[in-house]
Amino acid sequence: MRSRVHDPNRTLMRAEGNALGAFLLVTVAGLLLVRAGEALRAHRRAVRHELSRARERAIVAEDAAGDLAQKLHEAEVVAAEALERSEHADALVRAFAGKAQTVEEQVRDELGVEPTGPVTTDTAAAEDDPA
Repeated sequence: MRSRVHDPNRTLMRAEGNALGAFLLVTVAGLLLVRAGEALRAHRRAVRHELSRARERAIVAEDAAGDLAQKLHEAEVVAAEALERSEHADALVRAFAGKAQTVEEQVRDELGVEPTGPVTTDTAAAEDDPA
C-alpha cells in the first residue's frame, strides 16, 4: 500500500478553490437577491399604479351611476306628470263626449230627427258604408 504524503500546497490550493467557489456562490446569490428586490419593487409600483387606476375607474363609475340615478328620477317625475296629464285629458274627453252627446240629443229633439246609429269619425268605416 502506498501511503499518502501530506502536501501543504495541495491542501492550500483546495482550500482556496473552496473559498473561491463559496465567494462566487455568495456573489451570485447576492446578485439574485438584488434582482429579486428590483423585480419586487417594480411589481409593487405596477400594483400601486393599477390600484390607482382602479380607484379612478370606480370613482368615474360611481359618478356615472349617480348621474343615471338622477336621470332615472327625473324620468320618473316626467312620466308621473305625463300620466297625470293623460288622466286629465281622458277626463276632459269623457266630459266633452258627454256634452257632445247631450248637444246632439238636443239638436235631434229640436229638429225631430231619429238617431240612425252610432256616429263614427273613422274615414275607412265611412267609406265602407254605402249610405
